[in-house]
Amino acid sequence: MLVAACALLLGIPAAAASASSSAAQGTGWIRLAHLSPNTPPVDVYLYSFGNSNAKIVLHHVAYGEVSPYEAVTPGDYSVAMRAAGASASSQPVLSTSVTVKDGHAYTVAGMGPKSGLRLQVLNDDLTTPKGKSSMRVIQASLKEQTVKFTCGGQTIVPKATFASVSTYQAIPANTWTMQAIGSGSTATGRWAMDAGTVHTMVVLDGAQGLEIVNLTDAAGAGQPPTGGVTTGFGGTAGHGPGSPSRAAPSDEHRGLSMPIRRPAAIAFAAGLIVIVGGTAGLLLTRHSTPALRPVASGAVALPAPTSPIVAPPQSAQPAPVASPVSLTIPLIGVKTSLITLGLARGGAMQVPSSTMVAGWYTGSPRPGAVGSAIIVGHIDSETRPGVFYRLSDLRSGDDVFVKRADGTTAEFRVTSIQTYLKDHFPTQTVYGPTPDAELRLITCGGAFDAATHHYLSNIVVYATEIR
Repeated sequence: MLVAACALLLGIPAAAASASSSAAQGTGWIRLAHLSPNTPPVDVYLYSFGNSNAKIVLHHVAYGEVSPYEAVTPGDYSVAMRAAGASASSQPVLSTSVTVKDGHAYTVAGMGPKSGLRLQVLNDDLTTPKGKSSMRVIQASLKEQTVKFTCGGQTIVPKATFASVSTYQAIPANTWTMQAIGSGSTATGRWAMDAGTVHTMVVLDGAQGLEIVNLTDAAGAGQPPTGGVTTGFGGTAGHGPGSPSRAAPSDEHRGLSMPIRRPAAIAFAAGLIVIVGGTAGLLLTRHSTPALRPVASGAVALPAPTSPIVAPPQSAQPAPVASPVSLTIPLIGVKTSLITLGLARGGAMQVPSSTMVAGWYTGSPRPGAVGSAIIVGHIDSETRPGVFYRLSDLRSGDDVFVKRADGTTAEFRVTSIQTYLKDHFPTQTVYGPTPDAELRLITCGGAFDAATHHYLSNIVVYATEIR
């Protein structure tokens, strides 16, 4: 198998100082690809518009290599491509600009033959019809100028010409056999196309003929819950964070005895919190540079970039992520095991029966996999604080840890905190597909209705995996 996806990409802007400023800045995503078969390896530079200091430099990027997405602050960026090993001050072979919008994702790809090489900005879709998957095809084979692409024996693209990009098409969620059929070569692969996932199928020239690489553009809850969550019982209503009358949680509720480094600043009582792990949020800094490696035979080994920020490798067929077993949030003293949750009658998300244990919604990706993974916990019972009582104390830049069944730990960083009325809960924003691994912390909050015994709002804490 030829090249799948190799780890390479972009620098990340500084974090917002507060939840409100982070939310105002927003988040977009960008990835890079070298899809020109007869163009030699290149060095790729990413710049913020008007800033001559490159955010990152990717060395010796070869044909078939695709970076994972990285979160960036919305705004104008430029991408420059230079011959591998050329001076950073030399004239770029190619350059282009890209405007990153909040909530949107983009692929900047070197396309076409060497003689007509161009940088093309592709708008990547992050949504799918309910219960379905979505896919498009990039034809990057020069040896086979035209290919037919099929899924389950049905033609998806009848004549995909070299350097063309098809539109996205919705397909039923299933495991499908796909083929790229040229005049002298055929590539066949079989992939699970889960509901709520978005894919780009890339047709490449391999050592033995055509090859297909499956890139996951985004993933979300395959069966999104209906609306928000209802888990607060009102035992702490009227004693929100920062209130002098708020009772401090006992050690039993705190889980970890750790100091809080700042006063709480959100003056409302929180209800249940859900964590969605997948792909939204702003990735901040890297403190080390992971080694780059080819992900398939035929890939060119890359020397470690000299840039300070490099994303971890992304495989075309990433290893499965283990199920989550526990959640730790040191800043607010949370340490809880995780139970599994599904959907209740009517389509709402189930909630834990105990106010002292959080739960992972199994209809969402596992924390650390691409998409929006969801974990739910109570803020209070009828008499005392629950496991997520202090969730509203979190701020942008705080860390959240999810331990998995295989002993690994996914670390996430909070990027923004939002409050939504349950009557206007943004289901697609919270549960929908994302292009990277993210967390959503969701809880009941806002005013408490004594007549219905429910909180009127949900608090959603957005976080992105940083390792």
